[in-house]
Amino acid sequence: MLRSECLEFEVVPERCLKNSSVEFHIGTPINQVITMLQLNTRILHGIKFTYSKKDPFRRDISIHLENNGIWLIFDARSQLLKIFSEPGAEATMDKVEESFGSTHPGAYDESEKVYIQSWRGLSFCFPTTNSNHVEVAPGFGPNLRSLKYDSNSAPTLTKMTIFKGTQLTKNSERLEVPQLAYSGQNRLILAEAVREKERITGMCFLFTTEDKVKMATRGGASNDYELVTLKRTVNFGDHVTRVLATLGAPSKVFYKSDDKMSIHKVGEGRAKETVEPQPHFFFNYFSMGFDILFDFSTKCVIKFVLHTNIPGHYHFGVYNRCEFRVACVSEGEETVLETASKYDDFSSILHSPQPVVISRQSTEDRNPFGATFAYGTRQVVVEVMDNFQIAALTIFAAA
Repeated sequence: MLRSECLEFEVVPERCLKNSSVEFHIGTPINQVITMLQLNTRILHGIKFTYSKKDPFRRDISIHLENNGIWLIFDARSQLLKIFSEPGAEATMDKVEESFGSTHPGAYDESEKVYIQSWRGLSFCFPTTNSNHVEVAPGFGPNLRSLKYDSNSAPTLTKMTIFKGTQLTKNSERLEVPQLAYSGQNRLILAEAVREKERITGMCFLFTTEDKVKMATRGGASNDYELVTLKRTVNFGDHVTRVLATLGAPSKVFYKSDDKMSIHKVGEGRAKETVEPQPHFFFNYFSMGFDILFDFSTKCVIKFVLHTNIPGHYHFGVYNRCEFRVACVSEGEETVLETASKYDDFSSILHSPQPVVISRQSTEDRNPFGATFAYGTRQVVVEVMDNFQIAALTIFAAA
């Protein structure tokens, strides 16, 4: 059990840190964690967000709950949660061993003067620099050590880490989204452009989803869910009903105009004689990281928008990251745009080196992080950040 500024958390090795109000599960997407923090500002505050603007796909993202002593670390590429915790100076080695047991000596870092006791999915860090009566004794291996101390000089815990796998420093196990984070939503694995010769005709989506299965339990039937992987294609011109059957219901439907769904306006007791032009509308699939735009008149697909969820972008935290591969052909040469592609990787296929500036500086739609830049090529518009990373990819039907 971990106590943090009057809060108590249950420690579950290799899985989570939780209490009655919040649960931080390894593998949870960053957007869901941000939402959880926003809903619990009464007990979780003093939040510090850190990321690398220069190299956002290689350096992990961190959220530090400074008043609670908890670090949340997210994998830079997948944006899934790993957990680091600093519980303060209240737990000793004796308390840790009483809770988790001690089956082998720990590792000792001579340069940092730190003793690390670990189990699968869990490790504890005890510095020895402030303890004058601590003796480091050899263990049963080249890096294993044990500590000898009296009851008045027990090393104090400064950091606990929950992680996936057997060793934190050699953690090669792939993070997976826990099933409880699905909540009936799909999770995208890859979005790939579908081509006919040099023309993009649609998008192929590989994703995982929950599938209801019936299981026999003590002679009866009960409903349960299992995760399945599906591969579905949506083409330009597909009707809204087919998209619903293919991908399921969207998280939200958004209309491009403020006068949503108004066929005409009524005033002075009579309808206007002229019919207002009707807005196109988006299906927002936030959990899969993309939008699909439909023509209002035909109710058919005319555009896809894929989001990379880069920190510092106007839409960061709204969408999960969309992993995509979109092949663009220019003058017979193919260039593949991917989620982590940078401007120099695709600048040669752009129609013009001069971008359209997207400022979002209106009172209702202000972006505190500055403008982004839109570049065009055949059937594709690329929105680029000032660090040359792709913020979003818009794919539209060929004329």
